[in-house]
Amino acid sequence: MKTDPVSVLGHIQALRSILEALVEVDEKFLEEHERKSGVPHPSVHDVGAVLRLEPSSDETFRDIPSIVALGAGDVADIACWRIAELRLRGKDASPMIEYRRGGGYTVKVRIDDEDGVVHIEDPVDIVGRR
Repeated sequence: MKTDPVSVLGHIQALRSILEALVEVDEKFLEEHERKSGVPHPSVHDVGAVLRLEPSSDETFRDIPSIVALGAGDVADIACWRIAELRLRGKDASPMIEYRRGGGYTVKVRIDDEDGVVHIEDPVDIVGRR
């Protein structure tokens, strides 16, 4: 993978678009689950999913039902689920994509509070280290 700034920026912009689409899919799933069942879907904190790292050449983006069925998701999958939960509660949350030296990316959850404070959640901490 090229590591020049233009290439990195292009990859980040493309990944951001993909992640925003996945967050939207997850939001719709959570809304529909609650509408049909009358109760919220269990939180990403409560389902017992584990973090599974994927080789960057084998990236698969999983929605909430896929994570639950597999019992695992990668950092992007877990981050998107958490962002969907936060947005449905009225929080300003978004994917924070970080380029890692030597190639590859990691995704965290950025939460902007009304008072201007920014909080960062790491998917590893969300589901725990198992």
